Amino acid sequence: MQDKTLLLETGCWYQLKVLKLLQIPGDRTYFICEDINGLKHLIPASYYDRYGITTGTVINCHLDRINCQGRFFFEPAHPVYEIGKSYRFDVIGINNYSCDASSNHYSAIVTDVFGQIWETTGFVARTELPENIRFLHCRVSKIRKARLILDISDKRLI
Repeated sequence: MQDKTLLLETGCWYQLKVLKLLQIPGDRTYFICEDINGLKHLIPASYYDRYGITTGTVINCHLDRINCQGRFFFEPAHPVYEIGKSYRFDVIGINNYSCDASSNHYSAIVTDVFGQIWETTGFVARTELPENIRFLHCRVSKIRKARLILDISDKRLI
């Protein structure tokens, strides 16, 4: 008999059906989801509280990795942002990491559509950043545990 786990590959997208919510002592809650093979997987619910995931729905998930014990780590698709695409984010602050006057190393503190605060990866600007910058275009390079990893893609700066 063939192991059904061999049918799933890391890096691919799969649809999982949310069967129920499981409360574990210690205030941890998981979605119990079923894949195309009928195998069940746990996804921590606390990370995805803004995703609108409910029992009975089918969610698209990226299989990030399978650990050495055979546990699957799925990342549900973000309801707004897609990896590799650029979006406009409101700026609430700029960090200047310049060590000397000849370099302009920065990171930006931005908010997403849910009001969550994220820091972009560091970037080098062609010139000094204006004081009144209100928004930046950032590319979503990765999403892990519902956390956005953002790179500056704003052509005004880089």
